[in-house]
Amino acid sequence: MEIDWDALADQYQELVNSPTSSGKSNAIQKLIGKAASTLPKDNSESLAWFKSALSQSPNKWFVAKVMALATPVPRAMLDPLVLAALLEPNPSATKYLIEPCVRSFGAQTVKSRIQALSSEPGVSQNKGVDNAMYWLPSIDT
Repeated sequence: MEIDWDALADQYQELVNSPTSSGKSNAIQKLIGKAASTLPKDNSESLAWFKSALSQSPNKWFVAKVMALATPVPRAMLDPLVLAALLEPNPSATKYLIEPCVRSFGAQTVKSRIQALSSEPGVSQNKGVDNAMYWLPSIDT
């Protein structure tokens, strides 16, 4: 069964933007849970929608929510998530892209990917490295 990720991301956005109601939080959790449970395996081709969505707000926040529940985050998503965090202009929002990576791959691996991707275009303009490193737990270097 083919999942329509655009439709799920649109549903998520509609729920997030809807007026607060008693069932809103449950509906969002159910939708994100469904998406996380049907997440494609660790395969670059099948994860192409997720990689592309990370460059499109508001879809990147849907991806971040799904990855927060993914166990583990697919390895093919590590660099795209870290790069999205490095390019994110809101330093507080960077947390939602970095934390799933740390949970699945460890702080040291994430730190090395931050360093490897630090020269990508746009990273230095919004202090991407500093913003992403802030969310890493203390690690010995």
